[in-house]
Amino acid sequence: MMNIFVGFVIVTFQNEGEREYENCELDKNQGFCPAVRWFVTSRAFEYVIFLIIVLNTVSLACKHYPSGHRFEYVLDVLNLVFTGVFAFEAFFKIIALNPKNYFGDRWNAFDFIIVLGSFIDIIYGKLNPGGSNLISINFFRLFRVMRLVKLLSRGEGIRTLLWTFMKSFQALPYVALLIVLLFFIYAVIGMQVFGKVALDDATQIHRNNNFHSFFAAVLVLFRSATGEAWQEVMLSCSDREEVRCDPLSDDYKRDREARCGVNFAYPYFISFFMLCSFLVINLFVAVIMDNFDYLTRDWSILGPHHLEEFVRLWSEYDPDAKGRLHLRLNGQALCSEGNIDEANEQLRSAIKRIWKRTPVKMLDEVVPPAGKEDDVTVGKFYATFLIQDYFRRFKKRKELEAKGIMPTHTPQAMALQVG
Repeated sequence: MMNIFVGFVIVTFQNEGEREYENCELDKNQGFCPAVRWFVTSRAFEYVIFLIIVLNTVSLACKHYPSGHRFEYVLDVLNLVFTGVFAFEAFFKIIALNPKNYFGDRWNAFDFIIVLGSFIDIIYGKLNPGGSNLISINFFRLFRVMRLVKLLSRGEGIRTLLWTFMKSFQALPYVALLIVLLFFIYAVIGMQVFGKVALDDATQIHRNNNFHSFFAAVLVLFRSATGEAWQEVMLSCSDREEVRCDPLSDDYKRDREARCGVNFAYPYFISFFMLCSFLVINLFVAVIMDNFDYLTRDWSILGPHHLEEFVRLWSEYDPDAKGRLHLRLNGQALCSEGNIDEANEQLRSAIKRIWKRTPVKMLDEVVPPAGKEDDVTVGKFYATFLIQDYFRRFKKRKELEAKGIMPTHTPQAMALQVG
């Protein structure tokens, strides 16, 4: 059933609309501490913080039990160092971005909460090493593990996946409704048909796995949906010699040797397993693959998750937040992937596929093929206007001559002007 949720994760990635972001613009009046701002937004600073997070991960993985006092002391010192580094990171970012813009970013707010929780962990550990009955010291040590989540904010691809995961929770009620409906129908049927089967530890129908109540039936179906020995549960409910009736049932009171297993167990469990493991999951997988292929082919689909990357790239070319780019910037850095020739070839292929009888000459005129010397240069553009200007002058002179008016000769310097 988790694959159903994964399917909606990818599907909602395409269907999510745009969302407005507040306080994400660059204020052009922010002139305070430009050196600190440059420092916290530099690539070197990002790489150093990334390395610190990796080292913190390694230190968490080194902890084992039992361990010596010296080893525990080294880990505590490393924890203090890492906490100090992350605290200085938050401090410098607050100075560079000001508190409003810093806490306006949810990632920065999350980092600040982790730093605050880490300080509480250190202080609480020093004041009360053994913990208390209400709050365990291990609860605050969870903030050390939460530092690993900071890795999610270091790359656009990871942030996109996390954004998709969070957005997919909006579709979770619909997935839950489908699952609940399927389980409810089969649980009620199972209670009516297999509710009288006796509990026997030698079979798969025992006190922890039976159809005597609705909740117990749902647990049996959940186990069968995961594929854990579902065929053995099916055999334990079928018409077999060892499948007896429960002592509290009416059938047992009439005949103690009566069997309560029915052959309906075969279509019941097989159909349920087919619906859960094959039909439903594969249906969503097909939708996932179709939409994922569409997303990877069409790069023009934009969403709110692209806004942060756009702001970061814009700030590289507009560090003063003036809202405009200078003409002397390298134009190649702002060019998108591909070129016009590739786009023309794709358009030509689409036209040929749709309108197969289109003449090649007409297609070349509408969408010129790549490789021909038909690039529009400044010289060709100037020559076009020059020819047009001479043609207009020639036509006007002919009209004046037809009326018997002698045209005034224009100097050569004036005749070469365009427009």
